[in-house]
Amino acid sequence: MVKRSTIIAGLMVIGVLTAGFSAYSHMTEKPKYTIRYDYTVRYGDTLWDIANQFKDESQDVREEVFMIAKFNGLDANKPLQPGTNLRIEVYR
Repeated sequence: MVKRSTIIAGLMVIGVLTAGFSAYSHMTEKPKYTIRYDYTVRYGDTLWDIANQFKDESQDVREEVFMIAKFNGLDANKPLQPGTNLRIEVYR
């Protein structure tokens, strides 16, 4: 007879493996297309606010903040200057 703890441990391993494969397949999916936007920073804008406007609903806003900052050579921790033109790429 199989012990209850062995069954529980087996189910936990299966759950971890399933989650790992699911996360890996999401990371390796290639976007279907890219949309490029030009955005002019206005007074009071933050990278977080701008990223929220352009991110995909399934995407974490932090990823989009990172991508906008990297693509435009910005420090994500510094305030944006009004009038700055940003190029934003959205992958769908």
